[in-house]
Amino acid sequence: MMLRMMFVGVVSLSASSSLAQDVSFGAPSGSEIAKVVPDGTTILPNGRLLNPVGRRLYTGEDLWNVMASPDGKLIMGFCDPGIVVYPSNASSAQSPSFRIPWRNAAFCGLFTRDGKQLITSSGDVGHGIQIFDTQGWEAPATSRLETRNQEPVVSISAGDEAYINDIALSPNGQFVYGADVARQKIVVFDILARKVVADIPGGREPFSLVLSEDGSRLYVANIGIFDYSIVPKGDGDSRGLTKPPFGFPSQEAIDGVFRE
Repeated sequence: MMLRMMFVGVVSLSASSSLAQDVSFGAPSGSEIAKVVPDGTTILPNGRLLNPVGRRLYTGEDLWNVMASPDGKLIMGFCDPGIVVYPSNASSAQSPSFRIPWRNAAFCGLFTRDGKQLITSSGDVGHGIQIFDTQGWEAPATSRLETRNQEPVVSISAGDEAYINDIALSPNGQFVYGADVARQKIVVFDILARKVVADIPGGREPFSLVLSEDGSRLYVANIGIFDYSIVPKGDGDSRGLTKPPFGFPSQEAIDGVFRE
């Protein structure tokens, strides 16, 4: 796909009738098309220019999140095909790395403080969280994107409709707080007891979480406008309504409507 975007304009700025100056505005790329140049200047779809500094490492399609292990020895990329792990001293995209495949997981995760486990969302498959044992992850891969099949050692579900979009870990390492963007809840998982211990309203589409250092306050960032309800599964689409039920602002948005 080739994208061409141009933003050009001319504005006349005048401090008085006798003083005028023409100023041109345009995207840095001018009329150049969007393109990816791994070892040069990449042009983004909005016309900006990108020149990365430093090493370039590749994961799989759609890299959503990046994090380092607590000891700084590993770099993890959360992408569509799974978790891709590089040693932090990897010198190039061809450096040995390995991938732990997954199915439709969400792209958030964190390490326990000792680094022995990685906690991630289980997305649309597990509808909660899952925990991976990281023992042996420092063993070097023999090739680029070597596949290492590994199942989580713990999986805890929050319900069939849940989708955990972000997580935070309590200071004592026992509780995981999850932002359930689908049900608009904050879910508290006890990873020692391996169960959900709290499920409370989280505002309109809770999206991101930050826990205070002492664990006394949980800050929730919301991205929603409406207070959505779960649409029961029936003969229609398994994910609910197939199109927005009303415009906004509108009277229908206030009063509600029946659809499908």
